[in-house]
Amino acid sequence: MKKDNNSDNKKRPTHKQAVILKAKQEHPDLTTRQIAVIANTTHPHVIRTLRGFGLETRRDLDLYKKHRADILAGVQADQISTYYTLSEKEKKKLILSRGLVDMGISFDKERLERGLSTENLVSVIADIEALKAAKKAEDD
Repeated sequence: MKKDNNSDNKKRPTHKQAVILKAKQEHPDLTTRQIAVIANTTHPHVIRTLRGFGLETRRDLDLYKKHRADILAGVQADQISTYYTLSEKEKKKLILSRGLVDMGISFDKERLERGLSTENLVSVIADIEALKAAKKAEDD
């Protein structure tokens, strides 16, 4: 595989890369395929150039935003499958090093992305019942 000669951002972009970067800067909503047509180059070259100069493609960002909850669920699945391959000693070490806490945080983030509650509903219901009882006692 040919290495992009400007992937380290220390060299000046080639003429074609400059056209790609200028098109992306002036028209950020263009797709990478549209930029490829403007720059008279291939779609993969546009993607490599944008990534090589630290620019994410909008498509990647939009896909990430759209599927963020699913990505987090995948992270959890990987974490859990890894957990079950550990020995008991390794599991204890993981628990002590916050591994399970990190899995819980990942779970909460996924629920937030899906618009689901991250609170313990039992305690919320208990609070509502206590408020109702206090209100009733106040009214009596």
